[in-house]
Amino acid sequence: MKREQNIVFQIIYWLQKSDHTKPLLGLPGIEPDVFKYHAWLMSDAGLIQLTDNEAFTPHILTWAGQQYAEDNFGAMRTAALEAENSLKVALSKTSATSGTNSELVDS
Repeated sequence: MKREQNIVFQIIYWLQKSDHTKPLLGLPGIEPDVFKYHAWLMSDAGLIQLTDNEAFTPHILTWAGQQYAEDNFGAMRTAALEAENSLKVALSKTSATSGTNSELVDS
């Protein structure tokens, strides 16, 4: 599997928006195995901390992760816009079928 920088940026974006009470379990439009692989890579690089090392659930950005986000602000902004659009699509599909979006964050 190949690292996709846009997925790394999206994970950082959502962790920055998080209140850190719940781990990030996935991203809209990203296959679970791809998401877990990128979470593992980011943890290995010291950018994030995982709440569960076996499930690869990102929980918080490290100091290095915050610095990485600051150093890549332009690319992060583009990824953030894509992430917001993906979430809107996912939420509209989810609410149309089940009325909930619980698959994105742990309850």
